[in-house]
Amino acid sequence: LEAAIRASMQDASPSGEQQQASSSDGDEDGGVQVLEEDENDGVIGKSIEDEKMTLSKTNNNNIQQEENNDKKEEEEDSKLSPFEAEILSMTVPAEPTGTTGPNIARVQLRMPNDGKRLVRKFDGDLPVKVIYAYVAQLESNIETVRAGRQLDAKAKFPPVDLMPFVEESISSFGLSGEAITFLWK
Repeated sequence: LEAAIRASMQDASPSGEQQQASSSDGDEDGGVQVLEEDENDGVIGKSIEDEKMTLSKTNNNNIQQEENNDKKEEEEDSKLSPFEAEILSMTVPAEPTGTTGPNIARVQLRMPNDGKRLVRKFDGDLPVKVIYAYVAQLESNIETVRAGRQLDAKAKFPPVDLMPFVEESISSFGLSGEAITFLWK
């Protein structure tokens, strides 16, 4: 069998640069080595154990890299103020169905990155911070918030900062029908 393998290996390489030899080291893999000729006609040998070690090191490096990425995300989360951490962890309820209702607040949001406008309905009994959470969790904004930038929101005329009123309900603060402008601090 070994002779057949050697013959097929020699047939597979046209210049005969690769050879396979076995040693009687008592290894479980039969001590198989892959031999290659280098440019100076010297023979370089790599055992299967060497290959296993290389794969093991590669796997360990990948695991270490994943752990470093996890630590980086934790560090980014530690940069967040308590308010940003709260709004990123909040579950934003689905948009209410129907066009109007007894307590549906329709607001126009001006996005912080590009200034685009977005109209969305919220349950009027929800606190104002749900609107912050909605904007912060949008795909275009979430990485910026995680990096530690804070959102600033202003509504009404003259513009009023919404941060002191985040615990009030959307309806009781009179945000239904208002335009809310979000900016990065």
